Amino acid sequence: MSSTLHVDIEKRYPDITIRARFEQSLAGHRATALFGPSGCGKTTVLRAIAGLTSPESGRIACGNVYWNDSERGAFVAPQKREVGFLFQEYALFPHMSVERNIGYGLGRDTEAQKAVARIIARFQLTGLNTRRPHELSGGQQQRVALARAVVRRPRLLLLDEPLSALDATTRQQVRQELRDMLALGNIPALIVTHDPIEAVTLADRVIVMDRGRILQQGEAEYVFSRPADLSVARIVGVETVQRGEVLGMRDGLAEIRVGASIVRAAAREAPARHVDVCIRAEDVMLFPDEPGRTSAQNALRGRIMDLIEEGPLCRVVLDCGFPLTALISKQARTNLALAIGDTVTALIKATAIHVISRAANDPEPE
Repeated sequence: MSSTLHVDIEKRYPDITIRARFEQSLAGHRATALFGPSGCGKTTVLRAIAGLTSPESGRIACGNVYWNDSERGAFVAPQKREVGFLFQEYALFPHMSVERNIGYGLGRDTEAQKAVARIIARFQLTGLNTRRPHELSGGQQQRVALARAVVRRPRLLLLDEPLSALDATTRQQVRQELRDMLALGNIPALIVTHDPIEAVTLADRVIVMDRGRILQQGEAEYVFSRPADLSVARIVGVETVQRGEVLGMRDGLAEIRVGASIVRAAAREAPARHVDVCIRAEDVMLFPDEPGRTSAQNALRGRIMDLIEEGPLCRVVLDCGFPLTALISKQARTNLALAIGDTVTALIKATAIHVISRAANDPEPE
């Protein structure tokens, strides 16, 4: 069995042409997220891999076996690709029990029944065998759908917005459980999502797409903290993106004027004079006063312009000579007694500031 899936395809629609080129490891549990806004082509790529959509050109190959090849005229039917597909709506049969949903299409012989029993126990569904889908919670329905996809031991699992059918509270509870279940199944996965938290939680690698094109791909943490350009920074949700002017280099740090302030960013070599400075909100630490000795190279005094509560978190918008956003817990806000108009110190490590070189006439960040 091959250990790599190769994708190099083009699919044309009247309003968009989707081009995708990447590889997916099929050895052990490795999850990749196809990440980007709605309508960017993520689901089309997933359906092409599953054999549910045919690209106009290019190829999809599992090792030396071509599932699609426009030049050779090769096409392998979906049922012969040994791929599992978890749809957004889970597509469970409403009149069937949990046990029958999971075992659908496996047959009724002893080995099939043993396989279903093993997967029911593994996915923590024991005791729910005879229940119908409407008698299950959203998280339980998801586990049944995932168990049905995994029980056949596919070589690749495809998940299309797997948490979108859940309400916000359930989604938060089920997210980590889904990652655990994917690891437990020990099957590589491709996951379509537009949720950055979902992408980082569920995937090891991320492929960022927009308007039918792949903009960046790599390890999830790297892509989200080191976007290749402004478009990727916008898509992955970097909260602070500001134009800056590089003043010089000192001890491996680039000194950059941003608005009325100077920030220092770690840099192996001098960037271009004109840059975009990217700072993720979770990398900003807040203190009510000037801190004592600290390893952070940036200590910016700023005035609180807004406080936005987001569930257990609070987004703090500052004026530090330029707009800066921090993300802290609600408990931290209470402990710091923060209020609009207060002055605080924002600490940012130089390694947490990402710099993107740009031409002087590039448009301003959105």
